[in-house]
Amino acid sequence: MNTTTESTLDPGNEAHWARFRHEFRVRADTVYLNHGSFGIALNKVRYRRDLLLRQLEIQPMDFFLRAYEPLLMAARQRLAEFIGTEAENLAFVDNATYAMNVVANSAPLEPGDEVLLTDQEYGAVKRIWEKKARETGIKIVQVALPEKIESQQQVVDLILQAVTPKTKLVIFSHIVSVSALILPAKAICDALRERNVLSCIDGPHAPMQIDVKLNQIGCDYYTASLHKWLCAPLGTGFLFVRASMRESVNAPITGWGRLDNSDFSGWEEEQFWLGTRNQTGALAVPEAISFFAEIGFENVRQRIHHLASVAESELIKLLGTGTIASRADGFYGSMAHVQLPDGDWSKLQEELWIQEGIEVPVWELNGKWWIRVSCHLYNSVKEIELLVAELEVRL
Repeated sequence: MNTTTESTLDPGNEAHWARFRHEFRVRADTVYLNHGSFGIALNKVRYRRDLLLRQLEIQPMDFFLRAYEPLLMAARQRLAEFIGTEAENLAFVDNATYAMNVVANSAPLEPGDEVLLTDQEYGAVKRIWEKKARETGIKIVQVALPEKIESQQQVVDLILQAVTPKTKLVIFSHIVSVSALILPAKAICDALRERNVLSCIDGPHAPMQIDVKLNQIGCDYYTASLHKWLCAPLGTGFLFVRASMRESVNAPITGWGRLDNSDFSGWEEEQFWLGTRNQTGALAVPEAISFFAEIGFENVRQRIHHLASVAESELIKLLGTGTIASRADGFYGSMAHVQLPDGDWSKLQEELWIQEGIEVPVWELNGKWWIRVSCHLYNSVKEIELLVAELEVRL
């Protein structure tokens, strides 16, 4: 690859970006417009993971005793640089769901304390905290996001209006899965800190889709998966814990820690050895970061945001509907979320897949049906045009 981070690439140049499709392996019968649910890993990342797994399998003692921890430390350092924090604040975990369980097990809460969540949080997140409430007597307060959002400040104000003297923790998505909205994370966290309220951001959709700098955001906890927009292998995620909260971390699983227990010094090291398992996916994360760095992180973001913008405008033109918020106000990145016309669209997703090989989610939110298109480097405007054409014949 000859591109470098020094050059700015035209996000709309289809001929240029078409050459990156071969960096992914997409099944030939599929138009995959659902990267947001389960991303497709980069070929180079898969090769690196598979190489490491072969090394593990043919000499596990050498790999686990001599290679594993240095590789894990290096991978964590590379990830820390990418997301703007110190390595000591991070632990590799399987995914954001596991990370959120650690937060639920660790946050300093007492019976009667209130935990705020928006009504558009991921299903697993809701279930984790509902279970916590049943077990401990904390109270879950749900904040409804508006059906139409006019500004970033409106979101901040809505959350702050629900904060009471009993509120100890607010949990919100950096990028909302069901509606693709990018929430104003830094502004929310700044306002909560002024009120001595902890913040936990659920961020599986954020790393690589947008520029995440955790120290600047200022949250207390951040959970994420890297198999989505960073195109790392499945089973790669991380938990960020602010330095002031480290001592309270209580992992759900107790393992070996570090091989050399005399060097055991950090909360994150509890995650190093959770029994014998395959951690080669996490060790391949630097390969994904380096790939996008070579193209230029902002070049990649501009391209995949461009594809989502094209999808949004073409769908609105066809359907005569709209979105919850404005892309121009920074509410959307690499996903387009557009309302479908009135009617029952419950079978549309399966029809598009079975009849046309188009993989795109369709779901109900606030009594209306929506289609969410998410794009990455292997996608093209031609695929979006195909989706629009197939929707047109179904109207």
